[in-house]
Amino acid sequence: MWRRSASFVLDKRPSPLPGQQSFRPCDGMEPQNPNPNPNTSHEISAYYQTRSEHHAVVTSDWLAQAQAAVTLNVTQPDVSSKLVDTEKPFSVIDEFNYWRKNPDLAEAVAAIMALAAFIRSCDATTMMELEIELKKAADTLKRRCKKIH
Repeated sequence: MWRRSASFVLDKRPSPLPGQQSFRPCDGMEPQNPNPNPNTSHEISAYYQTRSEHHAVVTSDWLAQAQAAVTLNVTQPDVSSKLVDTEKPFSVIDEFNYWRKNPDLAEAVAAIMALAAFIRSCDATTMMELEIELKKAADTLKRRCKKIH
């Protein structure tokens, strides 16, 4: 014997007619905006805008260093690829030290560049493998940075 669930009871309700509104908001209630992002002129979703407002602390000097890293990377050929092409296995520490020696780059930018080079050189075939390998590389960098400071 089949028991009837509450969803069955809800399904038995008459559906509203096409021109009829199924609920009536109070006069004092404001209609909810489906997109809480009032500034729709840019392509950032409301989710990422909210995340950046709550979690991102970006200073102007960090942005300048990041911009310098981007222009440096565009004007010069990919020098980190020489580390990938050799017989020696890829070392995220060597890549980090290479980028850290550049006086214009902050240590955080050097770490990002090293991890980006690691991702390019990784042989992972699935996202899970890539995540595991990237976590190992990031942990290696963290241990190395603790020894330096």
